[in-house]
Amino acid sequence: MKRVFSLCVLNFYGCIFLGNGSSPRSQQSRNRCLHQRLLKPSKRKTFPTQSSIINKAIELDAKMATAYIGRGIVANNQNKYPEAIADFTKAITLDPKLADAYANRGISSLKLNKSPEALADFNKAIEIDPKMSSPLVNRGIHILRAE
Repeated sequence: MKRVFSLCVLNFYGCIFLGNGSSPRSQQSRNRCLHQRLLKPSKRKTFPTQSSIINKAIELDAKMATAYIGRGIVANNQNKYPEAIADFTKAITLDPKLADAYANRGISSLKLNKSPEALADFNKAIEIDPKMSSPLVNRGIHILRAE
């Protein structure tokens, strides 16, 4: 298991350093690779390790919105909802078209009993990506509970 985890970490760092050139194409490749790694759910709850990897990615590129989504997901899984909301909000500030950021911020808001904010985030996520199922499901659950 340690070997598999080590390979995942090496793959992640490979993404970070992929395309160190300044061309937009290399930047897009690096961001796409990191996005896939950061949003991929972990089979084991290795939050400290995930957090340190994500913090390193943010340190290398503070404008990488997907890194803030990844760190927000880790915070959400640790029941640190205010921190998660702050990270999702930062991701939205950097890229307002990331439906994942709105959907996850909505979940964090629900956990803090901030129903209007959660509903607004679910609606925005659906507006950006109508095929994304999680905000649709969460909005439906939210509406059913409110009745």
